[in-house]
Amino acid sequence: MILKCINTGGYHLTLNKVYNVELCTDCPSEFNKGKNVFDYYIINDIGTRHAIESSLFINLSEHREEKLKLLGI
Repeated sequence: MILKCINTGGYHLTLNKVYNVELCTDCPSEFNKGKNVFDYYIINDIGTRHAIESSLFINLSEHREEKLKLLGI
């Protein structure tokens, strides 16, 4: 999945950079059974792979569609 960074979150990411991410299916929360703590796996700008929150990103294709709708296209 391709996402655009909207908040670096202290994870060595670059604002507005596009990243390829994987869904995080093995990040269970100890406090909310059935919920994941993190949403995606990413390789950051220094080459480290880790889990991150979805709130740091926007889906590039969805963002594009919203912008086109605003423009009436």
